[in-house]
Amino acid sequence: MHCVMERLVLYVNNNHVLDTNYRIAVYTLQHINAVVDMNIVEMAKACYVSQSSISRFCVAIGYTSYPHFKEECIKHFQMIERTPLFNVSEMNNKVDLISQQLNRISKEVDNREIMNLINDIKKANIIYIFAFGSTSFILQHLQLILIKLGKMTYLVNDIKEMEKKKSLEEKALLLIFSMNGRLLDSFETLPLVFKDKKYKSYLITQCNESKKEEWFDEVIHLPAQEDFIVSQFGLYFFIYYLLNLYEKNEFVG
Repeated sequence: MHCVMERLVLYVNNNHVLDTNYRIAVYTLQHINAVVDMNIVEMAKACYVSQSSISRFCVAIGYTSYPHFKEECIKHFQMIERTPLFNVSEMNNKVDLISQQLNRISKEVDNREIMNLINDIKKANIIYIFAFGSTSFILQHLQLILIKLGKMTYLVNDIKEMEKKKSLEEKALLLIFSMNGRLLDSFETLPLVFKDKKYKSYLITQCNESKKEEWFDEVIHLPAQEDFIVSQFGLYFFIYYLLNLYEKNEFVG
């Protein structure tokens, strides 16, 4: 996964045995600000485990080594520092911005594009959703609802796993959510996923990346929004709107 915290949270949520790896995961979640400055010796001492245990833990959650794991911790810590929480005095302004963004989505997003997407979801044998960071948490809801509605859907939020999907099933549908464009900038091998494809692909984004948009069959643009929190509310709204139309069978064809 692009966000190390997601891996840690998933590990803690799905591994109830209080073993060494569990303790390391919990320590990292609670002390991420300290871990970013620790070498493997300091990390092992802080967790009361051996250095080899730290290395095995890193591999267990999908990293090649402790330096790789630490690098991802640093990326997450830097992202958090750039996204401060708003205080109560800013609440009214934030609510207004969210309301404006939802209104813009309802007015500016082309309904024909949404209907085409719904139609392609209906036709698909299998669906892959690609997203990183906090966006992937939001899209878990889309994944679960589509599965409930009879559409087998996978959420892929790991760059290496994404690069492996170079030969997706015929009649598969690929949905890539890159709200700020960083997902498309994360790696250079994404075009390989689209080589000799037998499936349809969509990009849902707030950015205008004309060159990279050529990789996709369809692109749905949501109104641009620099505010992270407002952007996340906008994505929630878009997903609920999409699912509402899907469940009503309001689609073309």
